[in-house]
Amino acid sequence: RLSMEQIKLGNISTDTVREGGVAAHAVFSGALALDQDNVTRVSAWVGGRIERLYHKTLGEHVRQGEPLFDIYSETMNLTKQEYRTAALSVATGATDSLVMQAAAQRLKLWGLTDAQITKLATGGSLPVNTTILSPASGIITALPVLEGGQVMDGGAVVELADLSSLWVEADVMWDGAASAGGRSSAKVTLPDRPGFSYTGPIELVRPEVAMGSRLTRIRLRLPNPRSQQVHRATTCPGPP
Repeated sequence: RLSMEQIKLGNISTDTVREGGVAAHAVFSGALALDQDNVTRVSAWVGGRIERLYHKTLGEHVRQGEPLFDIYSETMNLTKQEYRTAALSVATGATDSLVMQAAAQRLKLWGLTDAQITKLATGGSLPVNTTILSPASGIITALPVLEGGQVMDGGAVVELADLSSLWVEADVMWDGAASAGGRSSAKVTLPDRPGFSYTGPIELVRPEVAMGSRLTRIRLRLPNPRSQQVHRATTCPGPP
């Protein structure tokens, strides 16, 4: 039996034995990633040449409805002319609206808004280039095509990300039984924001465990209502 003086000198502490996972309160470094549910990839749905990019810098913020890029496309121009001709014929009663509606549907699938399509039926000469508006708000995270570059059907032109939520991923020692039923949670702290912490449910536990390290990857969603850019995170998985 040790004396109180020996316990103090040895810096010995005691605790009660209880059931729990070995990683229940361990701290791990995590990485922040884009919430892929909030990523919008804007593509050119017809082949052509990108004549102008309205935003050319990664990290720029774009609002929904703002111009993203101008594209020159023969296919697009032929369909715009088809729509204009059909709209004039419908206005004079020379034909029914089926051809006009079909052309309008194609233009809408290629990224034009209803207002842009309606405007094609009136006015002077048709524009050679077509302006594609942003379907969502967010920051630019990728620009695969430069001004003057050719793009194929379905080729990505701009990638936008809404930062109102982020993914936090961490490799942790994990007891698979503890995650049953999705009842587990983790606490996240951010070195860039002293005093900040968030506790939320773990949305994903990868089924595989890394050989040798006994680590598995977890993921949770971090609310970021002010869309602030942060770089690092630490996670503390908790009991279910």
